[in-house]
Amino acid sequence: MTKATKATKATKATKATKGKVIKATKGRNTKLATQKANNKKAKAKALAASKAKNTQAIKALNKSAKDINGALDKAGVADVRAFDLRLTACEMLAAAKKVADSSKINWKKWCADNITQSPETIRKLVMVGKAENPKLALEDMRLKNARQTKLARDAAKARASMTPVNEKAAVEAAFALKTDNAPRPQAETPAGQILSGLDRIDKKQGQALIKSRAGEFGLKAVTQSDIDAEVAKAVKKAAPKSKETKALFSAMDAADKMMFLRWAANEMDAKLLTGFEVSDEDLLEIPAAMKRDAA
Repeated sequence: MTKATKATKATKATKATKGKVIKATKGRNTKLATQKANNKKAKAKALAASKAKNTQAIKALNKSAKDINGALDKAGVADVRAFDLRLTACEMLAAAKKVADSSKINWKKWCADNITQSPETIRKLVMVGKAENPKLALEDMRLKNARQTKLARDAAKARASMTPVNEKAAVEAAFALKTDNAPRPQAETPAGQILSGLDRIDKKQGQALIKSRAGEFGLKAVTQSDIDAEVAKAVKKAAPKSKETKALFSAMDAADKMMFLRWAANEMDAKLLTGFEVSDEDLLEIPAAMKRDAA
């Protein structure tokens, strides 16, 4: 085979290889383009589904907003149904927040646009609706609000009964208080306010309140009486039966039996009459005076 023939064959082989590479590259590019188009369609479909879900959620929330505002407006009127209406509003608000959170809807913005209550009031009402016992939680909030209202009225009366002071002197005193370097008392923390509130209510009410709110933090409140009852049950369950006790008693030696009987009598506040006492001395040991001299 001549050199020209070899060169011609090599050129053909190179062209064939290049053709295969180009064909494979075009195939990969076509496949990638198809995948990209499919991904784009899937994203568009998911986005459309999400928008449809949000639209449905917003429609449901808007209907809830109308019902919630209506219940709260009616609850604002002092009548026998006010408590029940407010309780219904709390539960509807908690359900609405759940829908908003699951649909990625801005809860605070939605409330500001649709609910005719302050953000702090909405937060408290939602907490009531999410409580394990919403009725008890709402009653606790009502009592707390009543106490705070009474304290505010008492403070207003106390201020009104004070001797009026010169306006200029009051301004100067306020300015002096603001500019002096005396240390200011620290503001009470939320935890301190909670503890202070618990100190001011009945013990049973405090237990009920803590139990009703413990579930919100993934906890379960257990009282000391609950623990004592469970311990008593466990001890009773683990205690040997009368047959086992008799077998254990029979296996004791005489001294241990007497010690056990004295303990049992003492536990029952009874007196043990035996007619004899068990000595700690070995009764078989020969007294020293009767021992022979080893020498």
